[in-house]
Amino acid sequence: MRPRPGQEEGSVVEQLLASMGVRRRPDPFAHLSGQGENATGWLRARIDACVGSGVCPLCDARRSSLSDFLFWLPANLRDAQYFLSLLAGGGFCPDHLDAAMAHLRDFPYSQVRLFALMRMLLEEGRFATSRSCHLCRALEESRQAYEQALKDRCDAVKDTGSPKSCLCPRHARTFGRALSAGGGIYVGEKEMFPGLGGSRRAALMRSLEEIAQGFHAMEMSELRRRLGACESLLREAMALTA
Repeated sequence: MRPRPGQEEGSVVEQLLASMGVRRRPDPFAHLSGQGENATGWLRARIDACVGSGVCPLCDARRSSLSDFLFWLPANLRDAQYFLSLLAGGGFCPDHLDAAMAHLRDFPYSQVRLFALMRMLLEEGRFATSRSCHLCRALEESRQAYEQALKDRCDAVKDTGSPKSCLCPRHARTFGRALSAGGGIYVGEKEMFPGLGGSRRAALMRSLEEIAQGFHAMEMSELRRRLGACESLLREAMALTA
């Protein structure tokens, strides 16, 4: 079987990542990924707190999961395995690429890594949809975990009524339904920049290449200026899809 793009040991991609300070490292949170008592108890406590304050637990789950994802994104982009998983999955859908770019403005070297990812994806012409976007899938997994914990809570305490009773109207309607990760808004693996061609694509690729190859030698003010220009070009390209 042919390895996924960038997965080959000693590949050009691996060498590029190393030049940007992206290294392979163990996941420090691997022990929290299971379905054991600690995870279940934490979710139950979070749901109890939401119910006690009149907040929809699934709305809270989405807000907190998105906030946590963006908080850890600068550190995660330094991990080679994480970076390569983003590359293999096509990165982010347009909405979540927008959120990632906005959040990383305070982390210029993380912006460099994100834009290096975008350059690789542009070269391949392969982008995430709501079904493959890394963040869409993370949010959907969080929603499913909270739903199950909410069902378990109601089963354990018989007088709490239906799980839907503590949800907002939107989440009460979708409770228990199998949803596509991002609601099925974006379709087609090549629809990220359908209007990007010719001179626009060349200008964007040139700007991304200059960042990836020359960021080491730039003063911070110059780096921030170049990063801002790259982001503007990406946003212009994304706007062509509207």
